[in-house]
Amino acid sequence: MLRDASRRTVEELHDEIHAVKTDPHLSPSVRKAPWVHAYLLLPGFVRVALLGALHRLPRRQQALAGTVGVTAVGMFGAGSGWGIGFQLHTLSIVVGGIARRPIVFQGVLVEREFLQLTVSVDHDIVDGAPAARFVGRLRELLLAGDGIHQSIVWKQPA
Repeated sequence: MLRDASRRTVEELHDEIHAVKTDPHLSPSVRKAPWVHAYLLLPGFVRVALLGALHRLPRRQQALAGTVGVTAVGMFGAGSGWGIGFQLHTLSIVVGGIARRPIVFQGVLVEREFLQLTVSVDHDIVDGAPAARFVGRLRELLLAGDGIHQSIVWKQPA
């Protein structure tokens, strides 16, 4: 879990992610692993009841899970695909696979790569119009490559 991501630079977040990849014990989530394992051993109806109780304690839920959930399921498979967001967060973003599709670009039919992205919002907290504006702005920023600096090297998995 990345805390205070809105107050940090992309480079700081990148460095933290790579530090945890190098030494997973730097992550507070790894220290909670025994609790997660115990939770998964509980019967389904008990887990559902615990999640329901957590939803009634929004500050505790935020402390445990954060506000925004992002997962990159597309990095584990080949081809395109969409995801289903998790319901613990106000905003969930699932980064799916990359699909190659033909499009008309400047009057010429070309093949381009498209990233599959699923964005889910909790409509008990966020109204549809601000959510739509957010998704539009997110799309603009992604297309512009905003926040990606030359000092960060993004390597394609082998």
